[in-house]
Amino acid sequence: MRSLGKPWISAVVIAVILMAGAVPCLRAQPDDGTNNRARFNSVPITTPAAPPPGYYWPQYNGPVGGYLSGAADVINSQGQFMTDQQQAFKMREQVRQASIDTRKKNFDEYLYERALAPTPEDERERYRLEQLRRSRNDPPPTEIWSGKALNDLLLAIRQQMAQGVPGPTVPLQPETLEHINVTSGATSGSVGVLRNGGKLHWPLVLRQSAYADDYKALDRLAGEAFKQAESGAVDADTLQGMTTASSNLQAALKSNVADIAPNDYITAKRFLNEIDATIRVLQDPNIANYVTRKWSAKGDSVAELVTQMTRQGLKFAPAVSGDESAYLALHSAMVTFFAGPELTKRWDTLSK
Repeated sequence: MRSLGKPWISAVVIAVILMAGAVPCLRAQPDDGTNNRARFNSVPITTPAAPPPGYYWPQYNGPVGGYLSGAADVINSQGQFMTDQQQAFKMREQVRQASIDTRKKNFDEYLYERALAPTPEDERERYRLEQLRRSRNDPPPTEIWSGKALNDLLLAIRQQMAQGVPGPTVPLQPETLEHINVTSGATSGSVGVLRNGGKLHWPLVLRQSAYADDYKALDRLAGEAFKQAESGAVDADTLQGMTTASSNLQAALKSNVADIAPNDYITAKRFLNEIDATIRVLQDPNIANYVTRKWSAKGDSVAELVTQMTRQGLKFAPAVSGDESAYLALHSAMVTFFAGPELTKRWDTLSK
């Protein structure tokens, strides 16, 4: 019996040792004095972490289950694709509709602006009325002498009379109208310097000996040109001679500018410019109407003058030296006629 008991005790001891090594957590804790029984730590149980969103733990369902699971994934993907495609179609249609709406709003804005914005003709009429106000309200003398202010008033009075709006009777002196130059509009000049039968009234500077040859030649040719114009045409050689003499005088005057007083230079320069403008008028086929005064300013009053000039299609030409006072007097008379007390100015929206 002793021989059989020793091996059994040894086996129990070995088993206890093995269990103690295999499960280290089952070790006794010392008594804290409050509990006589030994305590053991429990075995920790770890819960697997949850898979991330969209991921599933692989699961084997056998050959049939795996096939069906794959087919279901394909169907789900196809359905998601079709849904996304329809969403894209819907967004594209929304963009197209928004583009159409924007185009419609742009077009409506264009029509709105076009309906309210002034047209080119409105701007031209506004500019004309502004120029009329300037020409009526004490314009610079140069604008009167150039004929611009008179032509602005001429058009305004013509429109006033066409509306049947009468103006006051403003008489004109024949001596005043003799110094008023007219033009058909084909040229900007006049034959005012040839008014005395072609005899020119030369400035003092140009009568000096330094200009004697050219001014005498031009003086002679001007008389010949006037006589030829009375018959209807001016000879080409006469016009060429006048052009050459005028050019020579212009060059000589420029070369002597340092020796000439400023006022004298301006007077001489203006006279030569008037000569050049007259040479251009002498080339007009209707030159005979000017020199015979068939086309001239005529009338005992402003109303008669405007009627006569309208009938012949004439405008006011620039004044030449010596005509300045006549132009100022005519301007004053036309302003008086246009601003008469009976004038309602229905057509002039800017009149005040």
